[in-house]
Amino acid sequence: PVKRASGKPFPVAVVLECDAEATSEYMWTAHCPAVPACFSEGRSRQEALRNIREVVAAYFDLVAEELADKDIEVVEVKT
Repeated sequence: PVKRASGKPFPVAVVLECDAEATSEYMWTAHCPAVPACFSEGRSRQEALRNIREVVAAYFDLVAEELADKDIEVVEVKT
């Protein structure tokens, strides 16, 4: 799961779509509007969710690595 700086997981909104007329076996697509270039697909809703979780987590891991040596502070802003 995606985690806050505190180590606790946090929710990320994901859009799931089912295309019953898909030409491949991957009928379900998933993307995360708040996270650039994070999209995935699956044969089932559950598989699409599992795959998008992995994609989003990998994205945040990459960002964390790139920012590791920077002097920054990450804070939560509630809307």
